[in-house]
Amino acid sequence: MIQSETLELLEWPRLCQHLATFTATKLGAILLRNSRAFNIGDRQNTTNYLPIPSTKAETIQLLAETKEAYILETRLPQGLSFDGIEDFGDSLERAELGGILSGGELLAIATTLAGAR
Repeated sequence: MIQSETLELLEWPRLCQHLATFTATKLGAILLRNSRAFNIGDRQNTTNYLPIPSTKAETIQLLAETKEAYILETRLPQGLSFDGIEDFGDSLERAELGGILSGGELLAIATTLAGAR
């Protein structure tokens, strides 16, 4: 388990605040600004948490994902684009409760799904 002293030494909240300035989406910035560290193996209450690996295998997996994203960013002529990615969480909750979504809300969902491709 991660020791709180280690996170204090790393100035974890300050680091997350700084990283939030580099995000390509509003959702990424919100995640980082509200983040708290948790071990990847601990899946309880992980909403708005930034995973920290607790094993070497988890560390290697996260580094591989980072490397893959970097390769995609540098090999694609236009780079990775997150244009059109929007937070439609409130709309999704309303739809789950049987509510009707507006055209703008549906468009936000459609552009986000297109951006995920």
